[in-house]
Amino acid sequence: IEVALPDRAGELARAMRIIGEDQGVNVCSLMVPPGKAGEQRVAIVQVATIDPRHVIEALEAAGFEVGW
Repeated sequence: IEVALPDRAGELARAMRIIGEDQGVNVCSLMVPPGKAGEQRVAIVQVATIDPRHVIEALEAAGFEVGW
């Protein structure tokens, strides 16, 4: 899944906490390409589930923009 992250301290950690702790889904890999300071970043997250819809819904409910 792709998660748009505001350029603020703790946003990546907040998204990972939703995926791992709240939804109980393991993160298999994570890539966040570099960008300019102040710009939104897109984290590419591989999760250990066949159907990530509940993860996507939880992230969107927390205010993240998510693509699949």
